[in-house]
Amino acid sequence: MDRVVELEIPARPEFVGVARMAVGALAGIRPGLAYERIDDLRIVVSEACTSAIEMLAHQPPPADGRPAALRLRCIDGPKTLEIRIEAPGSAFDSAFPASEPEADVDTFRISLIRALVDDAELRTTPGRTELCLVLHRDAISADDTGDLPA
Repeated sequence: MDRVVELEIPARPEFVGVARMAVGALAGIRPGLAYERIDDLRIVVSEACTSAIEMLAHQPPPADGRPAALRLRCIDGPKTLEIRIEAPGSAFDSAFPASEPEADVDTFRISLIRALVDDAELRTTPGRTELCLVLHRDAISADDTGDLPA
């Protein structure tokens, strides 16, 4: 059974560390991800959130007047840990451009994100963009599949 944890943070740089710590703590609760993989995930979440925040800083404020926010949804399954980072508008366009990136696009960030996770996919809906990051868990024994601590 998948467990879902959601976190919403203001789209401001000072909150990236909160997202990074929350995702790292969740990833470390159950076995199946080596410490190095959890650290990689923290880096990827930081880079993805920072990329979205930088893009949102150059876009007009939302029409409803509310400050922009990022929503992180962590789906902790038996074989994978999936992190979905949802942002308003086209916040991830610079990190995952639809076509070949322009010369001024940060291709290092794109390469880093793709290298450190098993799968990365960008999903867009009207007014929202979601970056889906997946890490596959190592094979774990039947004893290690118990419930999470309360």
